[in-house]
This record gives sequence, C-alpha cells and structure tokens, in this order.
Amino acid sequence: MVYRYNSARIDVAIFGGDAVVGQALKLRLRDVGYRARFLDESLADEAAELLGDANLILLGPRLSAKRREVFLSSLRSAPATAGAPILELVVSSPDGAREGREEAVGLVPWPCRIEELRRKIKASLNGAYSR
Repeated sequence: MVYRYNSARIDVAIFGGDAVVGQALKLRLRDVGYRARFLDESLADEAAELLGDANLILLGPRLSAKRREVFLSSLRSAPATAGAPILELVVSSPDGAREGREEAVGLVPWPCRIEELRRKIKASLNGAYSR
C-alpha cells in the first residue's frame, strides 16, 4: 500500500516523550494551522492503528529508547503508516552531541521555535511526496 498525502488536511501526530511537552506542542502546532494530537508512550503497541490518518508523525523529545523501538517497528510494519514521514525532536547535550537516534526520517533539534518546526514539517512533507 502506498502512503498518500492529503494536502487539504495536515494532521500531525505527536508520540511520546514528556506529556506536558507533548500537549504544549499540540497546542502550538494548532496555533500555526496544523491539526495535531498527542499520544502517550503507553499506546506504543496500538500506535499504527491510531495513526493511520496522520500525515506526519513527530517523536517527542526524550522518548524512551525501548518505546521508540517498539513504536517505529509497529509503524513500519503497518501498511497504513509504513511510508509516513517521521520527524524526531532530539535533545542536544551540553557538548553538542545528540541524544537522538539517526535512523529517524528527520531530526529536529529540541528545543526549537515553532516556526522552525513548521518549516521542518513542511519540508518533510514536500520531500516525502515529491519523489
């Protein structure tokens, strides 16, 4: 099954990480025109079912490595989400080394301004569907 992008409606699903940050991201993304929702890490096993209509998936900062692995495996094995673009918010340590994992579709330094995140989302959507 081919993942299809509906440009008339952009839904961003925020998965895991700190719940307060996730809820704040949801509200900020809504402020800049996206329909956004937050899913707690406890839903990792059912995530592919819950995210089938999302245009882009955003992995929250400080998502646990175990939940991240289960979540990405679930997404990649489900036809509805296998081709969905994924961005990961990564926290930099004081020495500049990223704590995020490099296999995510796109990395976004965290914290960042909402306009920067919006540009990354737009670029990811355009890149994923311009091929």
